[in-house]
Amino acid sequence: MHSPNRSKIQDLVRMTGTTTMGFEDGLLTLSKGLIKDLKSQKNVTIKAYSQVTSLEHKSGQVSVTSTTTVNDEKREQTRQYDQVISTIFSKHLAGLVKPKNSLPSLEDTHAVTIMVVNLWFPNPNLLEGKRGFGYLVPTSTPDNDECVLGVLFDSEIEMRGERPGTKLTVMMGGHYWDGWTNYPTEEVARVMALQAVQRHLGIPVDQEPISYARLCRDCLPQHYVGHRERMSAAHYELLSAFKGQLTVAGPSYTSIGVMPAMRAGFEAAMRVARGRGPPWFELDLSTAEWSPRLREAGPFAGGIPDHVGATGLEGFTKPYYNTLVRVKQFPVPEK
Repeated sequence: MHSPNRSKIQDLVRMTGTTTMGFEDGLLTLSKGLIKDLKSQKNVTIKAYSQVTSLEHKSGQVSVTSTTTVNDEKREQTRQYDQVISTIFSKHLAGLVKPKNSLPSLEDTHAVTIMVVNLWFPNPNLLEGKRGFGYLVPTSTPDNDECVLGVLFDSEIEMRGERPGTKLTVMMGGHYWDGWTNYPTEEVARVMALQAVQRHLGIPVDQEPISYARLCRDCLPQHYVGHRERMSAAHYELLSAFKGQLTVAGPSYTSIGVMPAMRAGFEAAMRVARGRGPPWFELDLSTAEWSPRLREAGPFAGGIPDHVGATGLEGFTKPYYNTLVRVKQFPVPEK
């Protein structure tokens, strides 16, 4: 089975010299593209406004109970599946499974809540002498009452179609808000963000922006010391509770960021479609440039390593060096 977008995926792999990827209309472009592509597939059904409330292994399948709200009326439905892939925050997943406490290692994970505030000023010259990508605010910074984590200079990145101006993204909260049960309202957050950039960047108080704020709960997983060991234990817990029929992917487990999340999702999906994780293509071990020590005694002895496994976490059960595969680097296209 070949992905209809295989060539486009290979184009992304070849972007070895690219450190930042952006879209003219923001990341919404990516989600809209995914929705459009999935809707065109005859074997895909998208269920919107449906919240999963529990997962349980029953009769050789994964039983998924969900609640759908239609015209303010909640309807509960339970369906059986041969394979489920979960990309939600690991702690939330652990809270959904039955019987309770089946995934204690995932229960022992953490994510932080962030308030994201966008500020747009009609004056395009407010960053004169302060050009760059943006800045982070060290935890040792005094008088950081707004709990600012960092500021991005969006208008410094070429964005075609936008009116001239100065656009900033202010991120607040994170670890500062650990243990909080109530957060600033979006209206209060807009005022706090404006006050912070006025103080940090010397923006005059007479410059009034158009602003937008959004609270993102548990949006950024935190990988604490011992993460690999925790994920290794989670691999065996998932195998025990769901017999290899529940796979996980996303920033709760592997690297944080859009590209790593896309890769984890792709690898998990290919594991289901092809029956093994990457590299799913055929390799000739006799001519491949493997380290002789690893080829003779490591995971390559007797076959190609499966980094994903049935749970998405099998790579965490092996020594780190055993999860690395040497591949030929693609040449960087000339500009």
